[in-house]
Amino acid sequence: MCKQKPVTLLLLILCLSFLTSCVNTGQNYDKGITLTANSEGVFVAQYGDFGPPQLSNKLIGNKWWQWDDPENHQPVTYNVKVVVYRDISLKTVKHAFPVIPEEKQDYRYVSYEEASEYFDQTIAELEKEMIGYDEPESIAMMSAFPLRLYKTALAIERKLRK
Repeated sequence: MCKQKPVTLLLLILCLSFLTSCVNTGQNYDKGITLTANSEGVFVAQYGDFGPPQLSNKLIGNKWWQWDDPENHQPVTYNVKVVVYRDISLKTVKHAFPVIPEEKQDYRYVSYEEASEYFDQTIAELEKEMIGYDEPESIAMMSAFPLRLYKTALAIERKLRK
């Protein structure tokens, strides 16, 4: 009976170590977990969801592809996506959503905190600017920008909230 206790204890230790290695703490994505747009902690948006380039380029860069020549005057439709991530390393996100020029696949990476700060500041600036307008037409035209930003911010918050 004495010989069974060490074996039982060893099995118990092995089982516990196996179980703890399977628990998702939000930090183990680097250990081979595959991320997709539907994964927890990831939100994939279109470039335009962050507002016009005049507002968003400080956060996510220019609208054209990272590898493209901005002087290229050929008609091109840019399909640039923005990956907002939370509790996942940037390295893991870049690995899951790589920039591949040959496939015209371009991603920009923004942490949840950076995105939240951007939306808060940009919506506040647009609202402040709208206060100066007297004509209802101007107010209506300007309200489209904060409304779209609000929709994107709300979608990110719903997906990535804790």
